[in-house]
Amino acid sequence: MKSKFKNYLISHNLANQAGADVLLSRLTDKLDIINCNKIETEILEDLLAEFLDTCTIQEIASLL
Repeated sequence: MKSKFKNYLISHNLANQAGADVLLSRLTDKLDIINCNKIETEILEDLLAEFLDTCTIQEIASLL
C-alpha cells in the first residue's frame, strides 16, 4: 500500500520522488504515522485521507 501511496503522491504532483520517499519513511507498512512532529503529522493525515478516498474497500481492509 505504501507504493500505491507513493504513486498517488507523485501522480498528483503532491511530492517528487525524493519527497515521497521522505514521507513514506514516516509511515509503517500499514500507513500508521511514526516519528513525526505535529505539523508533519497534520500534513500526512490530510494526504492519507485524500489517498484513502481513492482506495477500494478491499485495499483499506488490507491495512487492518
